[in-house]
Amino acid sequence: MRPSTAGNHKIISILLDAGANPNLIKNNGCTALLTAVFAAGYDRFRKGRSIDDYLKCIDILMEHANFELPRHDRHDDDKIAACGNEHHDGRGRSPVWICVRVNYSRPNILLPILKVLLARGFDASGIHQGVSSLHIALWNGHDECAVELARAGVAISELQPTELSDTSDGRPKSALEVAEQLYPGSSLAERLQDAAATASIISDTIKRRDLLRLDKGKGAAKLAKRAMEAGYSMLKIARWKEAEGPLIQALSYNDTGRSFSSKDQFVCKLNFSRCQLQSGRGELAEETARNLLINFPSVPLAMAQLGVAISHPGRGSKSAERWNEVESLAHSAEVLMKTSLPPRSPLRELYDLEPHDEFNLRIDEDYEKAAHAIDAALQPALEHSNPLSMRFIKGIINFEWAARMLQQAKHGMNSVRLQPGWDLVEAKFTVALEEFTFCRHNNDERLPRFLIEWNMALSLIALGRIEEAAKVALSSIKQRQEIDLVQLSDDPMDNTNNLLTIRKDQTNIDILNRSEKLAKVIFSQRAYDRMETMSRTTEVSSLSSFNGSLESNSKDDPLLKDVLQQAVDLDLLGRSSADKILRRFRNNNFDKSSDANKKITIDAWNIAIKDTRDLKIATHDLRVNIATLIMDHVVKAY
Repeated sequence: MRPSTAGNHKIISILLDAGANPNLIKNNGCTALLTAVFAAGYDRFRKGRSIDDYLKCIDILMEHANFELPRHDRHDDDKIAACGNEHHDGRGRSPVWICVRVNYSRPNILLPILKVLLARGFDASGIHQGVSSLHIALWNGHDECAVELARAGVAISELQPTELSDTSDGRPKSALEVAEQLYPGSSLAERLQDAAATASIISDTIKRRDLLRLDKGKGAAKLAKRAMEAGYSMLKIARWKEAEGPLIQALSYNDTGRSFSSKDQFVCKLNFSRCQLQSGRGELAEETARNLLINFPSVPLAMAQLGVAISHPGRGSKSAERWNEVESLAHSAEVLMKTSLPPRSPLRELYDLEPHDEFNLRIDEDYEKAAHAIDAALQPALEHSNPLSMRFIKGIINFEWAARMLQQAKHGMNSVRLQPGWDLVEAKFTVALEEFTFCRHNNDERLPRFLIEWNMALSLIALGRIEEAAKVALSSIKQRQEIDLVQLSDDPMDNTNNLLTIRKDQTNIDILNRSEKLAKVIFSQRAYDRMETMSRTTEVSSLSSFNGSLESNSKDDPLLKDVLQQAVDLDLLGRSSADKILRRFRNNNFDKSSDANKKITIDAWNIAIKDTRDLKIATHDLRVNIATLIMDHVVKAY
């Protein structure tokens, strides 16, 4: 037991190789594992050794082929009761309980060991002298350990006796009550609730423990996957704080080295850094990003995340040294992206920020921060070598960012973005248009003009400026066709040109198909505009039939029925939704107290549309989807 007390993992390894029993129990009931956990909490035992040394001892013991969990961590309570076992070893202490006992050198000193034990399947909800490990942790000042136990599924609402606590008023208390009384003014109680909510999503305590004890880390892999999925579901709705718990849980299984692929590890740490940044903990976000870059030194996304963490506005003013680091990261990422591009795809680097390898994963909802990092790299003092391409990429980032916000709103995941005005979405589309316009006016032939103009057209459509968009889009299509014609005229007899002819025909077909969809987009916008106009100013007596032609210049307002029919035809509304709107308009859509013209009121319109709020979202989203299809086509074909 002395090597365990001293944290000498080398001697332990030698003894085990020589046939020593890793499960040997001393007279006081302590095994080598229990001894190592206990000694790690005291400076007088460590004598200069670190917690990492004791972690190595524990890992060596647990990895031994003959290692067995303590009795009370091998059986369910009902089985123990049936065979008369009192559910304790020696003094009744489990390794988890020892991690949170009193009188250690400092609070939470054994948190790293506790995380490893929980991730390897040790029982988190052990009881000693009638008190749970969670209550003991709170009473002894191990607040971070308490959060970790709650995250592992220990019940925070279960009542426990409070004789050991100065908060006792003669009645049992839950861990949540103890936290509120012993840690007033802190966020510990709230953190315990968040951790418990995370645990309930992933698995209950017993099932979690049993899964973690499966051979070869299979159970840990399952739990890690569940935790990651829970975290990502929170990320999709920008619930950054709620996403942290599941991601931390997933990473805790990675500490065992038995569950994560390199891809999962990368994505989980990347998103964890993003959550920290969005939650206002910039220093921790930067630390996480630096660790990510250490583990994945050749991945541009890791460089980008570190650059974003350093340059985030919430971090305050930056020194010249830190700006230089951001510039260096941006330059290194740019070089790596270029070298990772597939051959004959010069446009790919202009459209995608991510390289096309196993880590080609889009960072949801972080486009604005990426655009800020580009602004930092484009400071005049830094004299960027290719500012036009960077401005173009910034435009793409803002367009995609706004599109993602629309997609979230469409699925009802972020109601704040359904408010009238769409200010934030429109602002991002406006920034995208400004960047593409700048590139158009300052193009030095490094960027294809048709590509710039096409993105301008898409941004104009997204902003509802249909007539301007049509002119720019037609100019872009003409540019693309002229390029094909030049290629065909070089050598008519060359076999390659036959392939080019075929490709040109297919290209024109694709352009026609997309132009047809573009016409639907334009009409859907006009239809929505008419509906909005009707809700504000149109007199009932002036409504007349609408012929549905895109070429019509009629100034007459369409009947609501006809507009809804067009919405149904464009898959913007279902038939039942359209009928419901009509019924509501017929029944109560006129302000009886208004003037003789009986204008349709805003309140009446809101009543009519409240069950079909996706109409405006679908209109915007259809435009964005068409934009994505066109861009994908251009990139893949050329």
